[in-house]
Amino acid sequence: MTRGISTIVLLFAAVLGFSAGCSSDPSPADGNTQCQPFTPCGGDFTGAWRLTESCLSATEAQKLEQSFEFCAQGTAQVSATQTGTAVFEAGGSSLQLDATVVLLVRTSFPTSCLGASQTCASVAAADAARPGVTRANCRDTPTGCSCEIDLKQASKRQLSYAKAGPTTLTETDPTDGSVSSIGYCVEGKTLRLQDDSGTFSLKR
Repeated sequence: MTRGISTIVLLFAAVLGFSAGCSSDPSPADGNTQCQPFTPCGGDFTGAWRLTESCLSATEAQKLEQSFEFCAQGTAQVSATQTGTAVFEAGGSSLQLDATVVLLVRTSFPTSCLGASQTCASVAAADAARPGVTRANCRDTPTGCSCEIDLKQASKRQLSYAKAGPTTLTETDPTDGSVSSIGYCVEGKTLRLQDDSGTFSLKR
């Protein structure tokens, strides 16, 4: 799993413990039709930044949607919005992330996925009890259940970073030592980051 700014969205499903299965067509995190890559240009990224745009790659969006599948025969669509700040301290000492993620999850699945004592209403009640869920509703359909779930979670993380080249930096997660490589470009008051998980835009 890619670490860093994108991790907060991807950790959401793991924290909530939703079951995995097949995925529907992935959707980028900011609602755009596709992530727009850029050419890393380097620059001075130290200081405080505000996250203004995020877009998960097709692969990472698919992982996120898979995490919310009720069963292998079901489908899920996830719309994700990230807000927050990133502070790069000078000298590569630390990267402070403070972000809030809001998800809207739409799932549907056939009656065959329900257990002996389960109903659409009981599935909604179980989802409503999960951490971070602000609304859960499931309605009966001719073939099964159709559900909508709203989730919100704030997260603070501290990582270390280092410049790996004129246009690349690395992030290290102290919890497990994992390292990710990120291309970056500073143009005026805008910082753009890009890795395998997608693209992210921040402003001063």
